[in-house]
This record gives sequence, C-alpha cells and structure tokens, in this order.
Amino acid sequence: MSECTAFLIDVSKSMIQEKGIVKSMAYLEYALLEKVKKLRKTDYISIYLFNSLWESNSDNVPNIYHSQKIIAPVRSIEAIRTIKEIQRYIDTFDEGKYDENYIEYESLSSFQCLILASLEMEYFFGKRKVFKQIMVFTNNLDRLDLAEAEVKTLTTEIEPRIVLANCGKESNVDVYQTKWGQIVKTNPLSKIFSIDYLLKEVTNPRLATIKPIRIFTGPLRLGADISSITHPSESTSIDIQEDPRCLSILVEGYPATKSVSNLNKIQVIKKQNGQEKNIKKGNDSVISDKYLSANYVQTKSIIEYEVHEKILDAKDNITRNKNRADDNEEESENVDYKTVTVSSKSISKVYRYGTDYVVLPTTLTDNLSFNTYPGLDITGFMDEESLPRHYLISESTFIVADSRAGSTADMMSFEILVDVLYENKKIAIARYVQKNNTNAQMVMLCPVLVDHSDILSEQDIQKYRSIHDDDNEEVNMRGLILSRLPFAEDERVSEFPKLSNRHMKNEKSKLEAEEIDSLMGNFIDGLDMDGLPAVSDNKYFKSIKETTEISQLPLPNTDNNRKVVVKEETDPLRIPAIHVHCQKDVLLEWVDQKLIRDSVTFESPHLSKSMKDQITPFYTDKFSIHNATKLVEKLKLKKVIEKRNQDKDEKVENYTKARELAQANDLTIDSLLKKGVREDI
Repeated sequence: MSECTAFLIDVSKSMIQEKGIVKSMAYLEYALLEKVKKLRKTDYISIYLFNSLWESNSDNVPNIYHSQKIIAPVRSIEAIRTIKEIQRYIDTFDEGKYDENYIEYESLSSFQCLILASLEMEYFFGKRKVFKQIMVFTNNLDRLDLAEAEVKTLTTEIEPRIVLANCGKESNVDVYQTKWGQIVKTNPLSKIFSIDYLLKEVTNPRLATIKPIRIFTGPLRLGADISSITHPSESTSIDIQEDPRCLSILVEGYPATKSVSNLNKIQVIKKQNGQEKNIKKGNDSVISDKYLSANYVQTKSIIEYEVHEKILDAKDNITRNKNRADDNEEESENVDYKTVTVSSKSISKVYRYGTDYVVLPTTLTDNLSFNTYPGLDITGFMDEESLPRHYLISESTFIVADSRAGSTADMMSFEILVDVLYENKKIAIARYVQKNNTNAQMVMLCPVLVDHSDILSEQDIQKYRSIHDDDNEEVNMRGLILSRLPFAEDERVSEFPKLSNRHMKNEKSKLEAEEIDSLMGNFIDGLDMDGLPAVSDNKYFKSIKETTEISQLPLPNTDNNRKVVVKEETDPLRIPAIHVHCQKDVLLEWVDQKLIRDSVTFESPHLSKSMKDQITPFYTDKFSIHNATKLVEKLKLKKVIEKRNQDKDEKVENYTKARELAQANDLTIDSLLKKGVREDI
C-alpha cells in the first residue's frame, strides 16, 4: 500500500537549547536513509520546520519552512541535501534573532504547520488510497493554544494519523492529557513515543520481517508405492488413488530459515557530468550540490569463450627441431600464443571419464535421470533423539496443509499426523522432490506447533475450541519442519587424535587426570546457558500477521493501551547476523560523517551494547577465574603468536630499507646490469 509521511520538526529556541533537535535529527537521518535503501516508489515523504526563522511555504504562513515537498521514491540526493540544510539551520542558531514577533507566532506555528501538512497531502493525492501519517518532533506538548472545542474540530478535519515524538524531559504528567495528547487520543492509530524509545529502536538491530514465498506444493504420501511414482507406465505399478495402503495429503512449503548474506555489492562505472549546481536554500544559504556532479552506471557481464593457439612459422619449426635434436633440449616454454574467440554455439558440455572427455548424444542424456514429480513420500518414523544432530545440514522449510487446493480433509488429516508425531516425540524420514525433474532428496520431518492466539479474535478462538471439543485447547497451528539429510557420499571421515595419555597406570597421573576432568566440568557448568529464560516451543515462531507493520517507519511495539512494549530477546539461540548489522552501521556512519558533516577523517563506529550483550559469554555462579587459570596451567596451554604476519612485516620492512638504500646509492637496475656486463678479452 502507498504511504506518505510528513515530518514536522520543531526548531524553536528551547528545542535547540535542550538538545531535543539533535535527537530528532538522529532519528530523522536514520528514517530517511532507510527509505533511500528500500527505494519504494510508493513511499512518499515531506518535511516541514515550524517555529522557524526561515519562511517558505505555499500559503506564506509565517515561521514555517517547507524543506522538502512531497516526493517518492526518496533518493540519496534529496535526503542528504535536506539533512544538511536542517543541520545548517541548527549550526547557525542565533538566540538574538528570536524577537517579540517570533514569540507571538510560536503558539500558532505548530497548529498551522499541522493543518498545512494535512492539506498538502489532500491536494496532492486527491482520492487515491494512501496511508497518510504526520510525525511531529517537539518538546512542548502544551504549546497548542486551542480550546477543547477547537481540538475536537481539528481532529475531525485531519485525516492522517499523528505520531508524536516527545523530545522534552521525562515527567509524571500523562502525555495524553496535554493539548497534543488530546489530538492524538482521538485517532486509534495515532501514538506518542518518547524520543529516547525511538532512538533505542533504531540503534538496536531490527530483525526484518520476511513475507513467505511458497516454494513447494504437492502431496504428502504415507505408504505409497515408489515405483508407481518413478515409473507410472510399468504394469506392476499401482495407481496411488486406488492404493488402499496409501494416505495422500495436499501440503505446501515455505522457507523457515535462510542463510543471511552480506550487503549487496555491484560493479559500477563513475561518470563525471562536469557540472556542479549551487542551490539556494533557506535565508541567504547556498549549498553546493556535489552529488549531482557524479553519475554511477552499473556494468553488465558478458561471457565470452576463447582458446589459445601457438604462433610458429615454418622456419621457426625447422630451427627449433634442429636445435632440439642437437642439444637434446626440451621444448621451450616461452612460446608465443594468439587468442582466438569461439562462438557460444560451438561450446558443448562433456562428461569427464578418466583423462578422456565423452560427449553423449541428446537421446542418451535424457535417460541419465528418471522423471521426478513434486511430492513427499514418508518411508518411516524414528525417535527424535535417535537422529544425530549433525545430519541436519540444510536450511529449514515449513510444511503445512495446502491453503489453496487443499480441502478440509487434507487439513484435518495433516493435523492428526502432526499431533501423533508430537505426542510420541517421533520424526518422519521421507523422500522429497521439490519441483518437476529435480533430484530426489532424503529429508527429516519434525512436528512443530505455532501459537496463533495473539492474532485471532475471541470468536475465532471459541470456534477453534468447539471443533476440538476442548474449552482449554491451545490455539496452535500444526506444521512440519523439513531439513535435508546427507547421502552416504556427503559424509566425510575425520581422524581424531588418540587419547593415549588419558589412561595411565601411574596413580599420580590418574589423580591429575581426574583433577583436570573436574576443572573442565566446572568450566563448562560455568558457561551453562540452560538457566536463561527459554522460549516455549509453540511461541518460538511467529505468524506473519502478528509481525506485519502498517507503516515503514521504525517505531516501537505498543499494546492496546498505546504503551510501549519492550521485548528483550531472552533466547540465547536467537542471535542477529552480527556481520550484516556491523556493515550497515559502518555505511550509515560513513554517510553521516563524510557526506552530511563533510568530515575529512572517518572514525569507525563501535559495536552496539545490545549486540555485545548477545555475544558476551554468559557466566554462572559456578564460574571461577581461579579454576580457569588453574585449568590452563594443568593443560599447559600457551599463547601462540602467529609467525606468518610477523615474518611478512619483517620482509616488508627489509624490502623498504633495501629500496631506500639503493635509491641513496643510485643503484638502479640499469646501473647494476652495466656492472654485470662481461668485458671482451
């Protein structure tokens, strides 16, 4: 859905002096750069400054400066230019310019800016369906000089929801009893946040909500004849629909886990336009737009094939053969080659058989593999604890009942199968084919329950419990987690060191080994994470409806009473991708220092506290520094300094000294070659 956000920033005297504007700019910068990253064509923004000494807007309202008109998508040029402009207003703050006329309009400026932003959205979009919101940054929630009746009239005329960022000092006063709070309270979607909560939201790693994409659809078969699936034309095969021993359920699959890659990098060519524009902004302010002077064009990769052929004339061949015969020399490696480009039509794929290459005809190539069709065929069941953990080698996939082509019978049969597996702590081993004519794989199917009580209405919950004939039945969605199992060829054999010194006949050695075992046991118990609060099985995964956000703005979670809900991650297994967040922090800091603040140097940011807490070892009361030190002494562990880097540094240093010495003594290559020339006798 299209979205438009108007940012209203209070640049009053108190806002600047109390440093509320600094926090507001930090949040605004992050929000704009996030929009630049996504580059959504349906994500509009508009930026106003109220209580401002600069004046520029469509209705010539005093003390209001329209910094950025409605625009989408948000590009880096507009975002950086706007942030630098507001930053320049803050840097040139002069307390003496706030005269009596300014103080007179200060109480009306916020009200007029709110009306102006709402009317601009109405005129710009007309009858188009757009989610509209106005985000206000201010430190005085009672600055609106409006009566109670005027507040009610104002709320009926303003269509967008209001997100109010309170930049003032914390107090015990109910924010919803203030003038701004009364306006926000009338709209159920409008909310008030402290600026500190907003900054905490953008500084902590935000886990992106990825909407599911169906990657598999097909039958889940139990007891089916595999020959009827692989070779349905054979006379001995039995049709699945007529097989009395086969249970077939229509299911579909969605990715449950997927490995996170680094930030995307592409190859581009920098083209200079040769123009640098000076844009007038604010009162007598000129900003040099250096970002329009460079244009980056993405390169395209073209695959070309070529071969190398030797360049030999007839005379050269005779001379080389004669010399080789006389001197019994081998053919010289210094042979000139020429490059010959080969058409892609002349390229064919071959099979390597020993040292030879075999080209198979098309008819035989088609028979190298048998036809496969999408489906899951259960071959048997086993206890959960019997499957070795290291056999789970792939990304996980959710298998649920088919929501499109499936029937009520498919859903009920699938739920019964999952419940039986869950209650008996069993897993299924199955043959899995994801798409037509793809390789068959052996997989593990583990039952899982996902809590749905938070996203269903009371009526739906009662209906669900009436179907299951249990008033206390938990509202869980049934599913199976699919993970690929290795084939025999995938397994590797490793050699482990022999524990020959562990069993000594000497009594002293036995006591020492027991002491080491005791110290190591205490050390492991000191890092035990089982004591941390755990997440129940049915709440580990969340439904997509629960995590869907109505806006692209980074806002904290709230409850039904509009109070901020701080959800701290308590599961030690849910650790965010540290490398991705670190790369993102470095890029954002580089944009802030180099492009916005025009800093000459760059200081790399430190790892955030929330990230450090999640990767810091968790020590219990059983951990002791004394025991750890004693364990190191018993095991005779020593710190080893890498010699590779040390030797490399010494070689570089020696090479640099030798080069400086040669330059000082004028020992060039030409001079050394002249000294080595043999004089004729």
